[in-house]
Amino acid sequence: MATLLTGANGWVPSYIMRRLVQRGERVISFDLMPPDEMLRDFLDDCFSSVTFVQGDVTNQQQMLDIARRAGVTRIIHAAAITPRVDREREEPQRIIDVNLGGTINALEVARQLPDFERFVYICSIAAIGGGHDTDVVDEETPSRAANLYGITKHTSERIALRYKELFGLDVVSMRPASVYGPMERITAGSTQGAIC
Repeated sequence: MATLLTGANGWVPSYIMRRLVQRGERVISFDLMPPDEMLRDFLDDCFSSVTFVQGDVTNQQQMLDIARRAGVTRIIHAAAITPRVDREREEPQRIIDVNLGGTINALEVARQLPDFERFVYICSIAAIGGGHDTDVVDEETPSRAANLYGITKHTSERIALRYKELFGLDVVSMRPASVYGPMERITAGSTQGAIC
């Protein structure tokens, strides 16, 4: 049994990775970015317990091959590009391919794995957007996402939940909000201080 964590070397997923290893779980980091010195220091003793694989979530076959070889039974999908507006203008197709297409690829991989247990989608509060005129904003509040990150997060969350209905996958989604702290850095998927 192993957990495939996409985008694992990024800011928020690195905390998930460390916690899983501390609980004694086997973790496969599937990320475009190789582990850097900051991640090594952050993981400390946990670093040697992680299997690091350089991969792209837009390559479904690569993800499936890795998952099958590792005996993956759980996927935590956190890979995403969190761009500023200039990057949205420069490469909108890449952002959509990674954020939305990568989610579909990860779900398709989950469907093909024997003994698959759970798919966790790491969404974002950006999926709900801003400018709501109500005092309470919750999971039932309609999305007002306005940038590609928020739009693809909202859409990916809905697709993941639809896969749950269609195929009986155990799918859960979470929306972190106001994330801050150590491990924030410029990576292949983010721009430091990006407005999500």
